[in-house]
Amino acid sequence: MFTFHSHLISTPNFLLREINPELVSKIVSTCKDQEIMEYLNIETLDLLGVEKEKLRKGISSYHFTFLYFQIIEKKSNTIIGWCGYHTWIPMHQKAEIGYILNDKKNWGKGIMKEVLPFVLNFGFKEMNLHRIEAMT
Repeated sequence: MFTFHSHLISTPNFLLREINPELVSKIVSTCKDQEIMEYLNIETLDLLGVEKEKLRKGISSYHFTFLYFQIIEKKSNTIIGWCGYHTWIPMHQKAEIGYILNDKKNWGKGIMKEVLPFVLNFGFKEMNLHRIEAMT
């Protein structure tokens, strides 16, 4: 297996592993399909094709980019979702935040209550954001 360097944040119950356009590009250009699917938590070859097409067309631009964290449960070492900035405009120091938990069995367990403060802190301190927006 391969190792890619990105931010890794530890909360009491989870590891948050950073995913950004540069990392995705490096993974897709150097790894086999099965490795890519495992690392990025992609379930089917069709969805992998969609992700590769996004990369080919440009998943980031001069104005917009993204940075999110995979939520990895420490007990099982399983990726259970993600949380992060899907629309980040570095020039204006603002971003939209979102999250997904992959399985309904994880809903209502306070996972985002634990994870969100770490992701927000990273946004303000490391990404130098002045405004974080959320759509509900």
